[in-house]
Amino acid sequence: MMPSCSNPSDATPSALAESRRLLRVLSLPSSLRTAVMRALEEAAAARAAVHRAAERSLGAGWRLMGDGAGGYLLLENRTADSVPCPWACFDRFGRSHLLAEWRASGLRWAWLRLPAGQWLELRPRTESHPLWGISDALYHHRHVPDDAAPRAVGLLPALDYARLRWLPPLDTPASLPPGAGSAVLNFLARLMTLQGVGETAYRGPYPTAALFATLCGSFVPLGPSSEAQGRFTRGEYELALRGEMAENPQRWQPAPFAAALPRPRLMVHLRGGVETVWVDDVPFRRTPTGSGALAAGERVWREDAGREEQYSVGLVLLGRPQRRIVSLDARGEVLDEALPAAGSPEPRSALVPMAAPWRAVVFAWSALRATQALAPAILALGDRIGLCWVPLPLALARAWGEEVWVNASLASEYRRRRKEEDDAALALMLVSDVLEGVAPCLRGMAQQQLEAARPSAPDCPPAGGAQAQDEARAALRIALPKLVAALRRGEALPEDHAPDERIQPASS
Repeated sequence: MMPSCSNPSDATPSALAESRRLLRVLSLPSSLRTAVMRALEEAAAARAAVHRAAERSLGAGWRLMGDGAGGYLLLENRTADSVPCPWACFDRFGRSHLLAEWRASGLRWAWLRLPAGQWLELRPRTESHPLWGISDALYHHRHVPDDAAPRAVGLLPALDYARLRWLPPLDTPASLPPGAGSAVLNFLARLMTLQGVGETAYRGPYPTAALFATLCGSFVPLGPSSEAQGRFTRGEYELALRGEMAENPQRWQPAPFAAALPRPRLMVHLRGGVETVWVDDVPFRRTPTGSGALAAGERVWREDAGREEQYSVGLVLLGRPQRRIVSLDARGEVLDEALPAAGSPEPRSALVPMAAPWRAVVFAWSALRATQALAPAILALGDRIGLCWVPLPLALARAWGEEVWVNASLASEYRRRRKEEDDAALALMLVSDVLEGVAPCLRGMAQQQLEAARPSAPDCPPAGGAQAQDEARAALRIALPKLVAALRRGEALPEDHAPDERIQPASS
């Protein structure tokens, strides 16, 4: 049983103190900062009983508007057409997750909070890109304000943030820190909602499946849902080859999430209930709880808790939820938690190299399921990237240096259940779960490798993608049956270990 969080307002005093400090970063009159803090304190005191924040006028064109989840946006009507400009966003605990400075010509800068407690700075019209010209730059910071030199992480085409119309590409998505893509897109979705933009489209040369998934966190794809991803990614290889800034045919409706930060290591995305929970830099995404096996990985699932909505956060391994690490209500309040210690690299002694049959399947399957642009790079990774079983406390798999670590709890759970179940079906489920975790890591590594090799001129992905995928398909036909047969014999697995309490199946 997880320890109970008896006082859900524990986070409020520190959140308000931090927001008071952060508001000093903005060029605001002291009287306005005082009025904002007074409103946040009153809202925090009443939040146990109030689900939605009421709008408050602060005078002189300033107001606080509810974000739909108990938090507030600090808005100013400063443009000629009275489009509201958000200067700050606060969650229901009073903690700020957006700071932005505006001037008559538009956005001056913005700071977006990232899940691991760090920040992303957006500097409009400060750089240039060979493909799209004048660009807005993104920088990664540890604090706000931050005296240390920031790390440049990407460029996007210069936007008019007071009058948004389309969704931009990013030149180096693999260089972004965890959660940065979601933070930028949600900022754009929030601005579009305030500006009354009913629908929009992506304009750029990289309509990838990964971008589609990230967009779905802050926008709703219009049209038949079964066709949306195919429509979005159609022709992505040719577009990337041409570097074409084409408008994508898939249309999107802005639908930003509201953020909540109930604990230092947690960030909750609220949209129709709890949609995503970040624990440190690992995202746990909502999955349906209907019949059949649940999707593998880091998941949020809704519990049957009577009339009250309740969500659990944890790993799903071999179709079953494992021990919960966090339990939340529909507003993002923590009900229970049992977080493992903050992450640090596992000792080398804990790493067990994966057997050769795994390597043949993992690299071939990952190349086959990637874009043609990435397939050759993924196959090339097979010559130098290590695959290891590791007792990971949070993730299904993760990239670490020149290695990809796979959660050893998968192997332990497989050994336990193969004594009772059809081992052929269970072996295929184990392979599927491993691939579900490893393939995104390899795609990210390959993408980063391509981005690092880009010349200063507009680039083209390497040729040979179709041939690489044909080779991967042929290799998989041979390697997959061999791996399944080895697993059914109890081979190609690490030495069994006594499962610790974090991988015990959760009670229903």
